[in-house]
Amino acid sequence: MHWQKWAERHDLSVHKKTNSRWSATKGAFNHAIDEVAMVARNLLDSMVTNSEPRNREVEIEHARI
Repeated sequence: MHWQKWAERHDLSVHKKTNSRWSATKGAFNHAIDEVAMVARNLLDSMVTNSEPRNREVEIEHARI
């Protein structure tokens, strides 16, 4: 689960130890994070193009004109 890395970076372990409500909502929180991650991944995966890759030099030249 990717949220665990986020939680570690933001030191949520302190909150988990002191907040009894965390225990009650942990399952729902984990499920919500997994769902959001799945939807975001699906959206990013659906962003596909059949266009040729752009050439930086050509784009820079077009911007100058």
